[in-house]
Amino acid sequence: MPRRRIAAIITAFIIFAVIYSLRASFPGPRYKTIFLLSGLLGGLAASRLLALSEEETLVMGMLFAVPMADQIIHAHGFPWHVVEVLLLQVLIPLSLLFTVSRGLSMGDVGLSLGRRKVTLKTTVMLLCLAGTMAIVGLMFPSMTSYYPIWQSSPGVSTGEFIYEETIIAVLMFGGEFFYRGLVLLILGKRSFWGAVILQSLPYAFLHLGKPAVEVPYSLVAGIIFGWANLRSRSVLPSWITHFTGSALFDALILLT
Repeated sequence: MPRRRIAAIITAFIIFAVIYSLRASFPGPRYKTIFLLSGLLGGLAASRLLALSEEETLVMGMLFAVPMADQIIHAHGFPWHVVEVLLLQVLIPLSLLFTVSRGLSMGDVGLSLGRRKVTLKTTVMLLCLAGTMAIVGLMFPSMTSYYPIWQSSPGVSTGEFIYEETIIAVLMFGGEFFYRGLVLLILGKRSFWGAVILQSLPYAFLHLGKPAVEVPYSLVAGIIFGWANLRSRSVLPSWITHFTGSALFDALILLT
């Protein structure tokens, strides 16, 4: 019976890949589309060669299918983009995973404090690093002209800043939970560094179309965040660091 379920999961992802490939145009660079489609099919093939479990096969497919679905929908503006992110990166993956593997808990996908002392230590360490990188980022004109992504006028009030950065924090939670919570912790049971590297690749490729420096930066950051979350068994270190560093960088740009 499990083999039939795995075959059904793989078949569903292949059908989705065919539908995806028939789309005439996608937002973002063509390389992003090619990478995601190749990654999905390659990941499904690898799941059979490595004899992955049902939950691992499902997560392997979702790792590439979720950003592909995001490209197809590509919602604009609040609140639709927030709804899209929470559905595609949190609620739907959680529902599918818990349907396949009923014995999982929220802690198994990073929605807990995890190993509390490790979580605290790694979060503090990453926050120090994020503060340094925010200052370094001011040296890149491509970054300072691109961010804050929500700024529409020269003058920004404190209330507007807090509101917009709160929205960014919610959006970042979706990404951090999906890549460095659900995907990372499920695949990390089989291979620590394999899971860390694997989740960081699509995450970095999704930064194509943004300032060029963000692609290598996000790859390195994804690996560091993955290491921290897998050690702590919690999504909190990367999420707290990501939105705090982003808010600090936006504030520095507006102030300078």
